[in-house]
Amino acid sequence: SLFIMSKLKLVERAAAVFPGGKYTRWPLQQLDFGPKFLDRGEGCRVWDTEGRSYIDFMCGFGASVLGYGQPDVEKAVAAQSQRGATLTGPTAVSVALAERLVPLRPGAAWAIFGKNGTDVTNTARLAARAGTGRTKVLRCIDDRDSRSYAYHGSSAQWLQGHSGVLDDESTNHEVGYEYNNLASVESALGEIDGECAAIFVGSASYPYKGAMQMPTKEFIRGLREMANAVNAFLVLDEIRTNYRLGKELSPGLWCEIGGSDAAPDMYCQCKALANGHPLAALLGNERAREGAASITASGTYWISAAPMKAALVTLDLLEENGYERLRHIQRMGDLLCNGLRLEANKIGIEAIVSGPSALPVLTFPLDDKLDKGTRPLAYAFCQEAANHGIWIHPYHNWYLCASHQEEDIEEALIASRLAFQKVAEQFL
Repeated sequence: SLFIMSKLKLVERAAAVFPGGKYTRWPLQQLDFGPKFLDRGEGCRVWDTEGRSYIDFMCGFGASVLGYGQPDVEKAVAAQSQRGATLTGPTAVSVALAERLVPLRPGAAWAIFGKNGTDVTNTARLAARAGTGRTKVLRCIDDRDSRSYAYHGSSAQWLQGHSGVLDDESTNHEVGYEYNNLASVESALGEIDGECAAIFVGSASYPYKGAMQMPTKEFIRGLREMANAVNAFLVLDEIRTNYRLGKELSPGLWCEIGGSDAAPDMYCQCKALANGHPLAALLGNERAREGAASITASGTYWISAAPMKAALVTLDLLEENGYERLRHIQRMGDLLCNGLRLEANKIGIEAIVSGPSALPVLTFPLDDKLDKGTRPLAYAFCQEAANHGIWIHPYHNWYLCASHQEEDIEEALIASRLAFQKVAEQFL
């Protein structure tokens, strides 16, 4: 068709001017289905360049928490942009946002802003090294594959084993541990014997191509105690979960589970923070202030005011009417996750829905036996869902936003029934 030819032509044009498919996000480079280029988004839907509509359960990989094009956010951004997109110096908006964020996390006393999650995880790592005079960090590994580390960004210090990355930038300064396994943390600390600058931990296990674990109270509190015992910083990467999970915006799910006295020294935030506008934040306590103050942390666009204005409005809207939107997101997630379990049971196929309902993961245990790398059942499921206008990912967690409504969930579950049937026909 003309649509397919148009899509292929655009892909071919992009391939000519971008190396190795780098015109899109890395997780999307691995897919042969679904939209390749998008034209626009509204609410929880996106339209590709061929005009086809999808209910989007990736939400810009978590960036959209209210929905695409939320009017109040976009109006505030437009008004602030009129005053200058990126000025030579900071604006009062940055101070207002820092003052807004700091009280939302137990112990936090300061903020540093960036654009992407990588900006703030890198900054946290530098601050921890500067504050301790040590070089090594502990970092979660995938308990299904000890070579696969939790993702904290796309800089060299987080990409050990990848092309162009030196061992001295990454491998030589990291030791892995298993999520929710304090014995493995103790073993990792023993391996580096007094050289630990920081323990990095996700607010969930964040596996790629696997089921998600949520932290136990014992793990959270034990991790805090272990960091204290070796005088290392505890750094929480809540980039995927911040302001999407929890009963309220504060104290955050980590401290809801473990208690505010088990709070980390630094919090890394991004994604839902500004409803799709480029902004990340590192929050830290007084103990971490000296190290953070001593490092170089700067970027041309880090002080841009419009995304910060977006964040202020986003937080206000999430708090509005007793956190109505936050509760709605979680309620829609519950409907989706419970519905997926029901549809899988009806078909008689073993499928696991893990993680919090606002960012669920769907996995098939049979994939572990057939091919852990390609995960053919998950791939086939998401491919068939895309054929019916539902955009989800076979390897990455999904996201819910405030614009998802019951009719969207119902449409997704109808598509899931057809997708489960397709998987059963192919593999059972």
